[in-house]
Amino acid sequence: MAGARTGVAPASRTSPRSAIWALASSILGALLLALMLAYGLGTEGAGLVLAPFVALPVLMFALIGVMLSAVALARRTPRRKTALAALVIGTVAAVPPVWLWVWLLAG
Repeated sequence: MAGARTGVAPASRTSPRSAIWALASSILGALLLALMLAYGLGTEGAGLVLAPFVALPVLMFALIGVMLSAVALARRTPRRKTALAALVIGTVAAVPPVWLWVWLLAG
């Protein structure tokens, strides 16, 4: 009853979908990062000219995954391990694009 009055759903009714979406977004960011690095290595470094442009979607998907996993962990969804995996993958995938842009802007 209290949930109906305040507009806040009880903890038992929270959906595990945010953890799944977080994992999907984090994996997509990591996959884009791997494709960018594979393309750069395949072209012997010439393909890394496109890295700053590919780094933005990688960063976007990784940070969306981190945000959604933080929401899933805060809501105490039943898929805490999935949300934690998304948090780790998203954080690891977000580091290289940030490093790249800091290096480009400082250079």
